[in-house]
Amino acid sequence: LSNAAGRLVSRHDPLRNFDQNLRLITNADFGNTRGVDIRLDRRFGNFFNGTLAYTYQNSKSTGSDPDTYFNFGSRVLNAVSGGNQPPPQAILQTDFNRPHNLALAGALNFPNDWKKGTALGSVFQNVGLFATFRYTSGTPYTPCAQDAGDENVVSGDNCNRSFPEPLNSSRLPSFKNLDLRLTKGFTLRGLDITGYLEARNALNFKNIIQVFTTTNDVTNERERAQNFAADSADFATEAARSGAYGSDGSIDLSFNGATDPRTGCGAWLRQDGTPAAPNCVALIRTEERYGNGDHIFSLDEQRAASNALYDEVRGIHNFSGTPRRFRLGVELNF
Repeated sequence: LSNAAGRLVSRHDPLRNFDQNLRLITNADFGNTRGVDIRLDRRFGNFFNGTLAYTYQNSKSTGSDPDTYFNFGSRVLNAVSGGNQPPPQAILQTDFNRPHNLALAGALNFPNDWKKGTALGSVFQNVGLFATFRYTSGTPYTPCAQDAGDENVVSGDNCNRSFPEPLNSSRLPSFKNLDLRLTKGFTLRGLDITGYLEARNALNFKNIIQVFTTTNDVTNERERAQNFAADSADFATEAARSGAYGSDGSIDLSFNGATDPRTGCGAWLRQDGTPAAPNCVALIRTEERYGNGDHIFSLDEQRAASNALYDEVRGIHNFSGTPRRFRLGVELNF
C-alpha cells in the first residue's frame, strides 16, 4: 500500500482565483507481487554441481512505476465527464510481470591432478565447463488501435489515440538464453594462465524484446509507407524548387549530361528557397549508392534509399535481443 504514484491534483490558485491541475507525486498506488520460489542444488561426485530454480510470480498494481498514470491514463479523455481519465482503482499487470521464470546452472571442473600421467589427463586437467540457461515469460504491453496515428508506437510506449483493450492485456513472446564458458588452465614460466572461450546465446535464440502495438509484430508496413511518403515529399519539394523534378516523380541530377554532375549543384535550393549545394551532392551520392548511377533519381531508387534508413531505425535488430556471440580470451594470474 501507499506506493509512489503521479497524480493530477486540483489545487486552488489564489493569484488567478481558480483551480488548476498540478502533477504531483503522491502515495496512492497499491498492489503486490506474490509467488513462490523453488530451488534444487545437486552435486555429483567431485566434478559436477548444478542448480535448478523456478519462480512463479504474479505482479499487479495500479501502476508499474510512479509515472504510469502520467504517461497513460491522464492522457485519455473520460467518456462520461469529458475530462482526464481518473487514476485506476483496480490492480492490473505491471510492465515487468513475468509469471514463469526457469533458471539452470551447471559447472563441470577437472582438477589439476586428474588422471595424472595419461594423455586424457593432460588434455582435461584444469578444464572447466560452465553453462547457464534462462527461460522467462514475456513482459506485458498495451495494444493500440489500428486507427491512423499509432503506427509508430512500440510496446512500452503510450498509445497516441485510444486504448481499445485494457492496459497490459497482451504479452511479448517468452525469453530464452543459453550461455557457455570453456576454460583451460596451465602454467608458463611461472605464470598461471587460464584460456577461455565464451558463447553468449549459444543456440542463437531469437528473442523478441518489443513489437509494434498496432500489429503485435516486429514489422509495420503502414508506418514504412508513411515514412517513404514523407521522404518522397521532401525530395519532390526540393527538386521542384531547383527545377529538377520530373513528371514521373524522378529527380534529374545529371544536369544535361555534365561529366561531373556536382558542378550543377550551385543552383540547388532548399524547400524554403535558400541555396543548398550540399543537399544536391548528397542526393547524387545517394542515387549512386541505391540506384544505377545514371544520376536520374527514380521513385524506385528513392524508395530504396528511404527504406535503407528506415531499416536502420526500425529493423529487426531494434526489436530482438542480442544474437549469438563468441569471445576468446586469456587471463594471467601472478
